Formats: sequence, C-alpha cells, structure tokens
Amino acid sequence: RRMAIQLVSGCMNPDILNLYHLALAEGVRFPEVVETVYESAPGRAGGCVRRARESAAARGEIVPGKDHAEAAALFVSMLHRKIFYELLFNLKSEFPRGEAEAFVTSAVDIFLNGVVGQDGASFY
Repeated sequence: RRMAIQLVSGCMNPDILNLYHLALAEGVRFPEVVETVYESAPGRAGGCVRRARESAAARGEIVPGKDHAEAAALFVSMLHRKIFYELLFNLKSEFPRGEAEAFVTSAVDIFLNGVVGQDGASFY
C-alpha cells in the first residue's frame, strides 16, 4: 500500500504532470524523450512492484507461478487510470487526499486478492 501511495502521490505532482504534457506534445518529434520519461516513471514503478511480488512469492505470501511482470504492469496501469489520467487530461484539477487513498486501497485489494465472483471463484 505504501508503494502504491508513493506512486499515486508522484502522479499528482504538478511537475510530473507538466513533464508528461511536454513528452506527449513533443513525442512525435523526439521519441527518445517519451522513452526516457516512460523508463524513468511507469517503467521503474513496474519494476519495483514486480520485485516486491517476486519477494512475496519467495516468502510464500502470495501464489507463486503468476507472471509478476505482467501483474506489476497491470497494477501500475490500474493506479494510473483513475487519478493520473484524469489530472493529465485536465478532467480534474486535483484529487482530495481521502479520495486518492480510498482509490489506492481499492486497487491494492484487487491487486492482492483478485476479483472474486459471486461463487467465490477468483477471476485472476
């Protein structure tokens, strides 16, 4: 949860949002800028989450055998979807801390426990 809050807090930083605006605006002319921005933010975040999952699997805390890199990418995407994209595209000017924390708690719960159907079977 701490890692997710740090990621979301970074996404809400106006300087980070301005960097993404610049990368999106200039990405066609300077694709290396987009690659650098991606590798330094969501790519690095995905790597941190992947390593955390691998460590948890090694300790027996989560089910082994899942694709940790794919799960990490999905988690980072889930966190970005709500808050980062709405701020990036100016759909919202800010997120109240409580709303962001509630979203993070929900995303972490889905990430750790999967989505469970009415019959109790997990979809992931």
